[in-house]
Amino acid sequence: YEDIQARQEKLSREVVEAVENLQYIDDRLSELDQAAGLIGDKVESYFDNLSTMEQSYDRNKVKLGEIEQQIFEQDVMIAQVKSAVSRTQEMGQHLSQSLSKKSVSFAASP
Repeated sequence: YEDIQARQEKLSREVVEAVENLQYIDDRLSELDQAAGLIGDKVESYFDNLSTMEQSYDRNKVKLGEIEQQIFEQDVMIAQVKSAVSRTQEMGQHLSQSLSKKSVSFAASP
């Protein structure tokens, strides 16, 4: 009888220890699940930020293209103005030379 009672006490302690171990494992699994949830949230936030950065990059790339086009158009206009100024100067010099070659005579005073 004492032998059976000793075995029952030993089994009882082993069951208590096993339940405590299972509770410890359950607690750790719960902590891991919470940590995985936090990591998942951070990864999702990271990908959201990355997506936002890519969209911003694309918008900036389009704006840069527009600015480059405006600069090109302004360069063309500057070249046209320079050309017009140059032609005007040439015409002015030609006119000046033509006028200097002509002599003006006044009638003698009475």
